[in-house]
Amino acid sequence: MTRKDSRSKPVVSSPDVEEYEFESPADGGDFYVDPVAEKKLIRKLDWKLIPWLCLLYLISFLDRTNIGNAKIQGLIWP
Repeated sequence: MTRKDSRSKPVVSSPDVEEYEFESPADGGDFYVDPVAEKKLIRKLDWKLIPWLCLLYLISFLDRTNIGNAKIQGLIWP
């Protein structure tokens, strides 16, 4: 996102998207979200979060099964 002047309307430029002019939220305008940049950000977050969430889910599953087995064998008091 580039701005010419603080008083002028900002212009968003991207190689895949045409240039759009918009007003800042202070002037009553809406934000413009670049779909290409948004998709790249979502992919980046997915690649960082999904492996950790899968690992936590696996550990949770193993813990639940071990607690059940320990209870059956009398290792955990009621």
